[in-house]
Amino acid sequence: MASLAVGVGEAKLGELESKIKELGIRIYGLETEIDELNRSIDALEEEAAHAALEEERLPLQAKMKRLQDTLGHLRKEKVLLMEVKNLLLKTRLRPTPPLLRAEGSGARSRLAHVARVLACPRIACNFEMSYAFPPSPPPPTSSLADSALATILEEVQELRKEVEETHSLVIVLSREVASKYTYTIGKASGESRNINFRANLLQAYENGGPARCPVLGSVEPNIVAAHLFKHVWQDDVSRILHFKDIDDARNGLLLYTPIKRAFDSSQIVIIYESDSLVLHLLDRSIANDFLWEKAKQMCGSRYIQPSTATMKLKFKDLDGKALTFTTSHRPYFRCLNFHARSARRYALEKGWIRTGTSPTFGPRRTALAAC
Repeated sequence: MASLAVGVGEAKLGELESKIKELGIRIYGLETEIDELNRSIDALEEEAAHAALEEERLPLQAKMKRLQDTLGHLRKEKVLLMEVKNLLLKTRLRPTPPLLRAEGSGARSRLAHVARVLACPRIACNFEMSYAFPPSPPPPTSSLADSALATILEEVQELRKEVEETHSLVIVLSREVASKYTYTIGKASGESRNINFRANLLQAYENGGPARCPVLGSVEPNIVAAHLFKHVWQDDVSRILHFKDIDDARNGLLLYTPIKRAFDSSQIVIIYESDSLVLHLLDRSIANDFLWEKAKQMCGSRYIQPSTATMKLKFKDLDGKALTFTTSHRPYFRCLNFHARSARRYALEKGWIRTGTSPTFGPRRTALAAC
């Protein structure tokens, strides 16, 4: 009977050695993948740094983000595999490895639980399948492996608690940030503070010529200079959108007065779509409002009647309309995306749109549907 137990123990020990070797091979493979991903990310960073136009950098940066996410998962998987390997190496030092006895299923399932907690279900599944022993209650006496597992589980639970607390804090902070950076008419920039800003826009978009609204595609009266990232947030512009001057011409557009008001009120968004900047209407309550009537209400004695074509336009006629430009100058896409994200959140709160039924955003704008 004793010789039979020894034979079984030796067989299980051989199986343990085989599993340790297999884990070593998998860890080496992961290290190779990690090195290759690091090289790919370095190459993309260099390519993005030399890209002349922002529209060339954006897809490169998106690809870098995907690679960095994959890299994070691989590193997490490597850490888990090394933890499992170390536990098996410690178990191997014992004459009768408790993890390899049938009554070791409790420790085995706890190892699988560690894998699940660390968000590596593939590893957890593989581990359970690799060590599919008959179910039985856990051993009454603790072992080196059980002690190590208990320590790991305690650390994991503490980590999970910290993550949950941090997540709660992030939710609170994100709501505060979203509230601060909401586009409402009270945060609109007035013309009086932007004398040089208007001149900068005219030079950039019209070569110093008369004011032309890119949404309407025509020169009109009552066109104003609109900040994309609002003047009231100028202290945060460098930190959030990574340019220094709030009056940078790429942080603005020349817009017909009621269109600027709708932009400042989150009722419309302007999004990059199919190589064009396209306006989308979020607040359908203004769909049948004539632009000229809104301009007359807003401008008062300064109101001048626009062109015949503009007199016929309602806000619904602008929905899906591509902007047109007379020069190669374009606004910062990051500013328009920032506005669109904020406007979409505001529109959801107001009930203008519902989740899943908001305007269809193009390839550059897919992230907006999740914000």
